[in-house]
Amino acid sequence: MKKSLVLCVSIVMVMIFALSACGSANNSSNAQSKDQKVAKTLNITATDFKFNKQTYKVPANKNIKINFQSKQGTHGLGIDGTKVDIEGKGSTVVKLKPGTYHVHCTVPCGNGHGDMKAEIIAQ
Repeated sequence: MKKSLVLCVSIVMVMIFALSACGSANNSSNAQSKDQKVAKTLNITATDFKFNKQTYKVPANKNIKINFQSKQGTHGLGIDGTKVDIEGKGSTVVKLKPGTYHVHCTVPCGNGHGDMKAEIIAQ
């Protein structure tokens, strides 16, 4: 009886720990605080094997809000040189130094996955 009580308590503790580690459902890598002023909002959508644009231009060294959504299939958004990694749908705020940033799909989505590329030019 004592062993089964210890086992039950152990299972409950593991479940509590696992649930507390889940966190929020926000997929953003840099959550926007209320005092951040956004210079530009960038809306990026993904359909099967392409983004809605090949090139996005944003101001450098300014807060940019990125809204991402998969409209067809399941896709993700990754931006090389940043911590941006959004799956399915989400938003984040980033500040990019001047340069060109490569955008890619982070979710293996099928035969055209490797072709899902775009770029963000911060100037």
